[in-house]
Amino acid sequence: NKKLGEWAGLCKLDKDGKLDKDGKARKVVRCSCCVVRDFGDETQAHDQLLEYMKKNKQSA
Repeated sequence: NKKLGEWAGLCKLDKDGKLDKDGKARKVVRCSCCVVRDFGDETQAHDQLLEYMKKNKQSA
């Protein structure tokens, strides 16, 4: 999906690394999955992401 592609950085931004004047990225590549290798700082968003992944875990 395009939103995941945007979150993963699979898109074009302007010269300053920001979205365009309409708040949208350009040339977003669709993406069905991505891998998070470095979460960075442990923030509230980090905790919410981990909680979401635990709740939606599917056995292989």
